Amino acid sequence: MSEPSLREIELNGATYQMAPITLNDLVAIEEQGIEQETMAGIRYLLHLSLVKNQPQLTPEQVGELVTMDNINLVNEALVGSLTAEDDQGKVPTA
Repeated sequence: MSEPSLREIELNGATYQMAPITLNDLVAIEEQGIEQETMAGIRYLLHLSLVKNQPQLTPEQVGELVTMDNINLVNEALVGSLTAEDDQGKVPTA
């Protein structure tokens, strides 16, 4: 099985690498009692995705990267991480 690819996202003029969201990430958010569909959930999942390749980022710093101007982009990137879609919007087969 091939390694999941990293996605890049540009936030506030800087490019960050997003690691795929894993089952362990989803368990972590569930154990924290945070709903994925809330603003806290979006920040939590984005932080989990970004911190794997940018370990210096805190949840608060990640929250500062997200604005009302880019929240739809962030949401789309997170949904892509959850569904494992490739760059053409297709889900790869194993």
